[in-house]
Amino acid sequence: EEPNLIIPPLKAWAAHRLSSKVEIYSALEKGVIDGAAWPNSGALNFKWYEVAKVRVRPSFGSSSLLILMNLDKFKSLNKADRDIILEVGRKHELAVDRESAQISKDEDVQLDKLGMTIEKLSPANYKKVSSSFNDTLWIFGKVCCGEISEKIRKIALESGLLK
Repeated sequence: EEPNLIIPPLKAWAAHRLSSKVEIYSALEKGVIDGAAWPNSGALNFKWYEVAKVRVRPSFGSSSLLILMNLDKFKSLNKADRDIILEVGRKHELAVDRESAQISKDEDVQLDKLGMTIEKLSPANYKKVSSSFNDTLWIFGKVCCGEISEKIRKIALESGLLK
């Protein structure tokens, strides 16, 4: 079974998983739950500010869209088309964190205006939650990709990227 990336951080908070943003809105509205974990942006579009008055920072984890393609189909393309796809992928990787950060900043401004306040995690709680999320990413990588994931993790550790 594939690991679910959000489960370990929720367990670190003694929380439970709901299956959809609609279910989360309804549970917040009815007082069934006290809060919800979600990537940095989304609360504005889901209108959670209507039913929750606090958001937690700093956030943990991030998400982006993947560009996936069948390897045999990719290999069948001419070199010029493969080069275009690879260049777009590189540009996407470089831009996604910066653009996501800007989207989150813009959303935070709007949520502030709508009266949603920020509750700051203590350094200990932040470390506990973000560590469990990051550890789960590596578990997911191992389940997904086996030995190559371990090699990538080793390189990242040795180069200091995981500090």
